[in-house]
Amino acid sequence: MNVVFMHYHFRSGGVTSVILRHIRCLKGIINPFLIVGEIPEVQVDIPYKVIPSLAYDRDRTDRLGPEEVADKILKAVKKHFGSKTDLYHIHNPTLGKNKNYIEVINRIIEDGNKVLLHIHDFAEDGRADNYQPQPYPSNVHYAVLNERDYRILKESGLTSKGLHLIPNPVELPDKYDIDYPLESNNLILYPVRAIRRKNIGEAVLLSLFIKAGDFIGITLEPTSRIDLVNYKKWIGFSKERGLPVKFGIGINNDFMNLVKASKVMITTSIKEGFGMSFLEPWIFKRMLLGRILTDICQDFLSKGIDLSYMYGSLVIPTELLEIERIKKRVAECYLKNLKSFGVVVEKGQIEVDTEALFSRQALDFGMLDEENQRQIISKLLVDNRLKNAIISINKKLGIFSVLNSSDFRNIIEKNRAIVEEEYSLKKIRGLLVNVYNSVLEDEVKHSIDKKILIEEFNSLERMSLLLCNRTYDQ
Repeated sequence: MNVVFMHYHFRSGGVTSVILRHIRCLKGIINPFLIVGEIPEVQVDIPYKVIPSLAYDRDRTDRLGPEEVADKILKAVKKHFGSKTDLYHIHNPTLGKNKNYIEVINRIIEDGNKVLLHIHDFAEDGRADNYQPQPYPSNVHYAVLNERDYRILKESGLTSKGLHLIPNPVELPDKYDIDYPLESNNLILYPVRAIRRKNIGEAVLLSLFIKAGDFIGITLEPTSRIDLVNYKKWIGFSKERGLPVKFGIGINNDFMNLVKASKVMITTSIKEGFGMSFLEPWIFKRMLLGRILTDICQDFLSKGIDLSYMYGSLVIPTELLEIERIKKRVAECYLKNLKSFGVVVEKGQIEVDTEALFSRQALDFGMLDEENQRQIISKLLVDNRLKNAIISINKKLGIFSVLNSSDFRNIIEKNRAIVEEEYSLKKIRGLLVNVYNSVLEDEVKHSIDKKILIEEFNSLERMSLLLCNRTYDQ
């Protein structure tokens, strides 16, 4: 089977890793050909063609229209295979980073090609700057990463026949010599690029509750301006207050060496696409603690993975917060976000909705912006009574002061076995073969109602000031 894989780029990162793993697990079954918008940054062992017009708009230098771009793709494929390919496996069609991408895809479909559109990210999910109002391709097969996105797309109009669930595969390290942590290990590892949605302030907060001598290590720094502004403020804040947090420890250190030096891994992210961070620690024989994202993790829980030591929210009593100020910012951000997607809001409705949200006695720490998070941490540092009160209403924080690898071994072994079985390359290979056969054989008639996507991904309950584009504390 001849298969074309298409994406904006081939830089080191999530989607690139997934494509590479798909190609590896389908070795001997398909003849792959890669089309990307940039010269690959990672090693590629299959034939590929760079078509610069597919790159992110911010990186493009050409002015070609979608028909011209599609023609370049079709000609490159015909030249490589000698005819049309059997199937196009196109990644992230709904991200919106290239304004021509959807029309390019439509042109490929109109040429009579079989197409699988593999969604990793939605522009409707907090990416209003990328959002474009034109319809997504209809009457083609789609694939998603998790049950949440599967449900949302079914509700938006797609049928089961043309909608497929393909979890990301987990790959074992080449040298799998990782063992359980030594009792002397004192690194609590947060393996992450420290962008805002990774909720770095919560990792800093957790450092108040860990055992003396332990420290939290955050691996990589962000690259965008707004993320860097907040990242540097967390570095300064932590240093000024002598908090046991180290930043950028993955820049000059081998990742596997950091894993070996760690006693446990954490995540405090408030938003993920697939949630690989909830699977990989078990492969490395490390317990995972911190924040669970229930809508993402439901897939993992349903397969039996134990995430019971994690918390779904970290609640802060409203008496410790500047409620009116936070309420105003939430309302501003929520209204701006809805308007960005073209949603017409009835006068006064935002105020009614936010009043209901703020009628509670406590708010989730992950909902706050960096300025408010720093204020909370500062209060806890000088008032032990408040610190104990936070533990009393967030029981799972207590585990951080009594970490013991021997207590976790049964959980690690159980979860590791499930991950290796359910998310292995072998398992995903079988899924991909079945999906490809369905794309080739099954005609579908369906389309996506984008209004439903906007409603699903932009409810007030999903709101966090960390997802706002505006930086309030510069």
